[in-house]
Amino acid sequence: MGNVRQHLMAAAHDIRKGQRYQALQPIPVRFLTHWSAPFTDGGTGTLPAGEAFVISFDPPTGATAASCDAEHSKEVEQLLVPEVDRRAPKYNGCSLVIDFNTIRTKCQRSDAV
Repeated sequence: MGNVRQHLMAAAHDIRKGQRYQALQPIPVRFLTHWSAPFTDGGTGTLPAGEAFVISFDPPTGATAASCDAEHSKEVEQLLVPEVDRRAPKYNGCSLVIDFNTIRTKCQRSDAV
């Protein structure tokens, strides 16, 4: 079990805050909805091929996924977040959660904007 944990810890170090990636094919993502209230929600969906995203925070030790912001956030919100949520008065956007393995195998690093 120690080897698996060491591998995960080492693997997280290559994915850092501010890095930009582009999906090379449609990729599975989780999303979190943010609210101007003590509430959060979310779901799963697919980020289209060609869509770019930026790593929001340095992943903490032991993490297996990264918090990300889509470059075209409004368009991605329309794809992923139900309209009833987007129209709610206290809705305050969304963020993506993308598995490290997906980032490494189905995305390309592209720090140029």
